[in-house]
Parts: sequence; C-alpha cells; structure tokens
Amino acid sequence: MGFHRVQLRTTISSMMEIEVVKSAMHWLAGDDIEIQIDKITSYHGAQIQMLSVELKKNRDIQIFFSRILPLFSKDFLENLEDRIDDSFVFHLRLDADHLIEKAIVIHEDKRNQIIKCEAKIAVYPQQNATEVFKEFLGSLNSS
Repeated sequence: MGFHRVQLRTTISSMMEIEVVKSAMHWLAGDDIEIQIDKITSYHGAQIQMLSVELKKNRDIQIFFSRILPLFSKDFLENLEDRIDDSFVFHLRLDADHLIEKAIVIHEDKRNQIIKCEAKIAVYPQQNATEVFKEFLGSLNSS
C-alpha cells in the first residue's frame, strides 16, 4: 500500500451547478464515494458550499491515481519532492473546469475553479516518500 488516505476538496459558489461538480468528482474518485457537503459563509459574506471526499480504501485510492496517471510525466516526477511536505503529504491542485469535461489538468489559470488534492503517503522508517510514491505509480502501470 502506498497511501493512508486521499482528500479532495473544492468550494462551490451559488453561481455554479453543484450536480455538475459532484459528477466530476465521482468520475475522478469512483461512483460509490460519499461526497460531504458543508454550507459555509465566505470572507465577504456570500454563501458557498464546500465539497469534500476522503478516500481510505485501496481500491478507491487506486481509481483516483489511475485517473490522474497521465499527469505523471518524466518532468513532473523529477520535481515530485517539491509537492511532498514534511508530513509526507503529496499536494496537487487540479483544474475543476477541465475536470468537468473529464480532462485532468494541473491548475494554472487563476480564474478557474480548483480541486485541492492531498494524499498522505504511507512512509515507514528507512523509506523515502518520493520512492514510495514512484513505486505505487509503477504498480498502477503494471496493472
């Protein structure tokens, strides 16, 4: 196993269609995942909804990483350690606007909505988080 859990989060304003975003998140992480919806107030007072998903089952985590596997080019993997923090959490921001179209794109356009992804890597003594991550990706490629 390469990961303890994967968390996905995004916010939805009243201008967006929640069912469209929920559908995209189901495509990304599996149809039988449970999406938690919390209604919150933004800094400026507008009502927004926070959608979050926590994946703990190996099968669900593998579905998620299988979907985003095209992101892991040689250039991306060379800079992988920049995306892993001191707590062995891998950080990624996906472009939600592209995800709605079932396209996996790293968030770069500040005007587009994002889906924050955090994956806690299962690292034990004498292991390197980057190597554990790459081994996990290798197991997906061989499946």
